[in-house]
Amino acid sequence: MTDPYRIDDPATSTGEAPRPRRGSALTTTLWILAAALAGTNTAMSVTGNELIGAFFGAAALVCVTVAIVRHVKARRS
Repeated sequence: MTDPYRIDDPATSTGEAPRPRRGSALTTTLWILAAALAGTNTAMSVTGNELIGAFFGAAALVCVTVAIVRHVKARRS
């Protein structure tokens, strides 16, 4: 008996789990690093170390920028 609400086609399904996208570990690492750097930026700014916080904030922006650029390039290809 076939299920009319089934999303995948059983004739084309291989039964294998889908492989993760290429570069997803690097993208995840970039986002985690960006969050950690942004948190450190906030902590440094609150404690009065604005110059050190600015370096952490700049590094967080670089991580976010690289992650977004990688996402856009992957969508185009």
